[in-house]
Amino acid sequence: MKKAVYSKQEAKIRILLAAKEEFAGKGFSGARMESIAKRANINKAMLHYYYSSKKNLYLSVLRAIFGIEDQKPVPDGFLKLDLTPSQKLYVVIIYMVNLHLKVVD
Repeated sequence: MKKAVYSKQEAKIRILLAAKEEFAGKGFSGARMESIAKRANINKAMLHYYYSSKKNLYLSVLRAIFGIEDQKPVPDGFLKLDLTPSQKLYVVIIYMVNLHLKVVD
């Protein structure tokens, strides 16, 4: 199948939508960059041009979903806190809820 030509913005949107479907269906470890490129109808080189790794693409999908494009995903100094995994999850959830409330207001 011949790949279509898209503008930069359109290509990024197609990639994010395709990646969202791929990650939702297969999880992070099961998702494949080649499958995402195929879903987006772009070549794999273009996918890697915009998103250098699967991790970067995954983070971009999460940022788009949660509406935190221009914000840090966790508070400054969070990684330095001496907390249990459960406590860290609690802090991240509270932080994300507060970010959401700021966007909705």
